[in-house]
Amino acid sequence: TVTSPFGLHVGHYKVATHKLNILNVHSLMLLIPFRTGMVPNRWQKTVQTMLEKEPGAPWIHRLRIIELFDAQANAGFQIFVGRNMMRHAVKNNLLCKESFGSTPGKMATLALIQKIIAIDQLRIERRAGGIFDCDASGCYDRILPPLASVHLRALGLHKSISTFLARLMFLAKRHVKTKHGISSQNIGT
Repeated sequence: TVTSPFGLHVGHYKVATHKLNILNVHSLMLLIPFRTGMVPNRWQKTVQTMLEKEPGAPWIHRLRIIELFDAQANAGFQIFVGRNMMRHAVKNNLLCKESFGSTPGKMATLALIQKIIAIDQLRIERRAGGIFDCDASGCYDRILPPLASVHLRALGLHKSISTFLARLMFLAKRHVKTKHGISSQNIGT
């Protein structure tokens, strides 16, 4: 539930919406990195922690690494990467019909219903078959940033944003969080 591992969190930005001059400064500070590819020092500090996929079962193969970024950086990811990429993909018909994640007009329940119907049809017709879920949900930490950057460019992401994301992943100073606190030293370049 942490919105920012260091410094300002979402609450600070919500308060800033009440003062137009402060809001303008925050929006400019958010826009500059994504336009120029420059990575602010504050955004370079990240925290990695592991969460149990099934609470109460801390098996190593069932733990998921989560990397927490600055709240302002997260807002920028949502605005400049998430929204723009989905708009571009929908506009240019780049999504397959089986794609449901963050797709306008599609709900997760519909994906589930389609899967159940396909399995039931195989059972009723007594045919052999299988279901394959092509999803990166369990391996985001294994996606290579330079390769992801090239792929995102091919999908229409602006060059400065792609440059920013690649630089951020390269320059990130990753701290580790345990129940004893956040590490003072970091893993990074």
